[in-house]
Amino acid sequence: MAHQVHVSPPLGVLTHVREPVMSFRVYFVLDSNVLFDGKPVFVQNAEVWSNIFDGAWRSIAMHTEGVFPKPEHEHGGALESELAFVNTSHIAGQSSRIQGFGLDLPVSSSMEKTFEFTVRWRDSRNGTWHWAGGLGQNARVSLTHVRETDPCRPRAPLPNFWRQRLRSAFQPKDSSKDDLSLPVAVADSWHMSSTGASCLFKPAAATEAKSEKNSSVILGRLADIQQYLAFVRKDPFWIIPHTGNGTVDTGSMDIVLLLVELEPGAYLALMPFVRGPNANCVAVLRPRSNTGILTVATGHSVSCGSIRVAAAINTRPYDAVEELFARIQQCLPFRSVPNVSKRNSPSKHLDTMSDALLQEHMGYCTWNAFYQQVSHHSVVSMLKTMRDASIAADGPFPAWVAIDDGWQSVSTYDGFGQLYDIYANSEKFPGQLKQTVNELLSLGVKRVGVWHALWGYWGGINPQGPLAKRYKIEKYHRMRSSVAEECDVWLIASCSIKQFYSDFYSWLGSQGISFVKVDYQAAFETLQGYSHSDGKIGGMYSAYLDAMEQAAHDHLGPGSVIHCMAQSPHVIMRALQQTTQQSQNSHSSGYFSEHALFRNSDDYFPDVPSSHGWHIYCNMANAVWTRFLRKRFSADWDMFRPGRQGCDIHAASRALSGGPVYITGSQNDYDAQKLSQYVGNSGLVAAVEPPLLDIQCLFTDMTATPRIMVSTTYLPNAEATSVSVFNTTANSLISPTSLARVYADRLVDTGEQSQQMLQPGSAISSNSNANNSGNNTSTSSNISEYYAIYQQSTNRVLMVPTLPTTIAIALQPLGSDLISVFRMAGIRSGDRGAILYAACLGDTSRFVSASVVERSVYGVLPRPSSIGSNSSLSSNYTPPASPSIYSSRQWNVRARVAYQPSVVAFALLAVETTSLARRAPSIVISSVRVSGYEVPDSHYSFSKTTGMLIIDTSSVGEMTSVSSITITLTF
Repeated sequence: MAHQVHVSPPLGVLTHVREPVMSFRVYFVLDSNVLFDGKPVFVQNAEVWSNIFDGAWRSIAMHTEGVFPKPEHEHGGALESELAFVNTSHIAGQSSRIQGFGLDLPVSSSMEKTFEFTVRWRDSRNGTWHWAGGLGQNARVSLTHVRETDPCRPRAPLPNFWRQRLRSAFQPKDSSKDDLSLPVAVADSWHMSSTGASCLFKPAAATEAKSEKNSSVILGRLADIQQYLAFVRKDPFWIIPHTGNGTVDTGSMDIVLLLVELEPGAYLALMPFVRGPNANCVAVLRPRSNTGILTVATGHSVSCGSIRVAAAINTRPYDAVEELFARIQQCLPFRSVPNVSKRNSPSKHLDTMSDALLQEHMGYCTWNAFYQQVSHHSVVSMLKTMRDASIAADGPFPAWVAIDDGWQSVSTYDGFGQLYDIYANSEKFPGQLKQTVNELLSLGVKRVGVWHALWGYWGGINPQGPLAKRYKIEKYHRMRSSVAEECDVWLIASCSIKQFYSDFYSWLGSQGISFVKVDYQAAFETLQGYSHSDGKIGGMYSAYLDAMEQAAHDHLGPGSVIHCMAQSPHVIMRALQQTTQQSQNSHSSGYFSEHALFRNSDDYFPDVPSSHGWHIYCNMANAVWTRFLRKRFSADWDMFRPGRQGCDIHAASRALSGGPVYITGSQNDYDAQKLSQYVGNSGLVAAVEPPLLDIQCLFTDMTATPRIMVSTTYLPNAEATSVSVFNTTANSLISPTSLARVYADRLVDTGEQSQQMLQPGSAISSNSNANNSGNNTSTSSNISEYYAIYQQSTNRVLMVPTLPTTIAIALQPLGSDLISVFRMAGIRSGDRGAILYAACLGDTSRFVSASVVERSVYGVLPRPSSIGSNSSLSSNYTPPASPSIYSSRQWNVRARVAYQPSVVAFALLAVETTSLARRAPSIVISSVRVSGYEVPDSHYSFSKTTGMLIIDTSSVGEMTSVSSITITLTF
């Protein structure tokens, strides 16, 4: 009868519930063509069958959430049920309907802490019960009773509580089992607040031990772990998320950072590091199998006394990670950097103010189009066809191009390949790079960059080539890794590496190259002897990075490095180090640490279907820690190939990443996907903060659990929180999302203040502290909150006074959607008999519509009736003294937008306050102006049913970088 049955919490897996209400949901996908007695079959009733109470199995009836869509219903601007946001095109055919049932039980002490359940139902044809799932596929739930008086709730505990809670995170020794000693908290390292505490621990010296490869010390055994998220080393180059319950067990993978839920509202973060002269030495947590004991592993050169473990406990997991990094940063030595004014002049074509261009404009990388067969002809021909296609479709064109692996003079293009010289392969690039750069610039490309490995190439330097004669080289033995086989390699010695990079990047700059993608950075850790006590290879690692960054600063210009295969603790510690700038007269050998891009995850593999969901989840999880390196790095979620499997979810995630958006592939790929939906017609990437993975997804592998992954992005200029939903599994999903809780959690993280009311004569922003004119009063005592909820996939807006507790979301495999919640500005009419609520939704042709809003509804001025409809009022207009010439319900509503949007939408709702029924007065749009230009009536439309005003700004012509919009209306 039912095509699909979707149960939440999902069947067959363990779910941790940390809410005051235990919610059950079941959604049925029904085929309207299946009839009984001439009517479509529907589900009559559904029940939860569970042992939640006293361990005894019993049935509990569920209430209906209705059917969606209703054939006879035309949706308006009101929220009717949890199913209102189900986009049936994402999961079902045109003849399908979604029917939902729910059950909400307040969590109490009478409930089992762990229980199982399944769901059964009967349809309208007969009284036969049907069961969800099969034998042994019951859902398992771990339930924690969250009370308002819980001492771990944010409002209750004092700083000393958190100090004691952090101390007690490690179990005392049990003489009957082991001789563990508790780690010692460094006395002067404590930092406390009302929401948490942080400090440094040092392991007990008596627990020191050594092995053949490294030394390690026992840290201790964590107590009362509910769930954990460990960021582990997949290999020397990449960090991936690993989740679990109870005892920490990551197999053979070492932990760089560990985030633990101890109990609801108490999250512990741990990260080891080394103090003193060996600060760049790699330190990791290494769990002992099946014991719960954590050890700290380092190189042989590190003494136990220099090992520290930063620890932070907080009511919010992200704050715990931020505090963790703050404690580490305080202990790391300062690095000296040269004065900015000492940079050499870059290439003439380079705009020296474009250091953020790689993030602000769409780019193109050659890798998945040509791999190592790249050449001058292939690159230029591809970009020519893309330019022609972009002109024909009025679509975005790449502003920068990265020429990936395959352009250099090497012995072989593989893991054994050795760099012969710094110049380009003359057969592939007969005019060297300058010819390629000049032709790309003529097509409209603004910056061109090239790839290379930190060693020069994968296999180092060719010992018989010209480079071996110009620079001192040394022989090392490389051990086998995930990307290269074991072999001997020749590398430029530390004493010559600064000169090598200066020569290399000076030549690249002369060719017009303005940025580099530096790959294979953590390869030093694959060299035999890396952990030896002399620390030579570790020092060489730092010398290479110093020389590379110094040369990029000197010869390539700002924003010129993309760090790749660099997710090593060595690089993370360098990013956390604070810097001091040398005087202009200083000649020391420091380097300038500019803002750079940093690859956030392993590579994108367009032809490996199983990799796409993992790639999105891995990037989202890694943003938990990379977001706190933003002073030094912006996270790069890698390229994607338009038109291929998973291209929409990849494009959506890149637009939300807070980093660059760039593509690869052919012209056919380019034509197969509408990229303007993510970067606009001009290819401008809107700036957003990296997304926050929702706490309910934080400790779960979202590729292995039949649940929708939820993250949030706060857009303060738009007074909006965008809730992004992704299906990273291989199956279609319908899943509930706690919209009200997600929104409230995001407000706590951002410290957003409550709404202000705009009164007659005021010209203020709902998110500013501007001086107000007129009779302005506070919101709380005069006006109710209203929210505009905009769904990207359906282009629908709903305006509600209270956010729904739960909404259902439907997504196909590798599907995505965005639900944006806007806090509407409230505007009281001159006669005080009505309120107009308004919000600027931004460019609804973009995936993240609110990202273009420079300033939300920020000023409303009474419009004198004597002024013609084509007049424009300035933002500092002062109304006449006499109120008699005003139309009491005639207003100008203003907002500002950026990134040259092609469409701008507003949500408008009028509420009559003098009527007990609070009826909605009719809104009439008199005129719309964009940057002083009056938009023709035919280029905007207003739906009185939905309250959505859509303005086609393409008729405005060339919009400025920031454009103001004024709407004149009456209600």
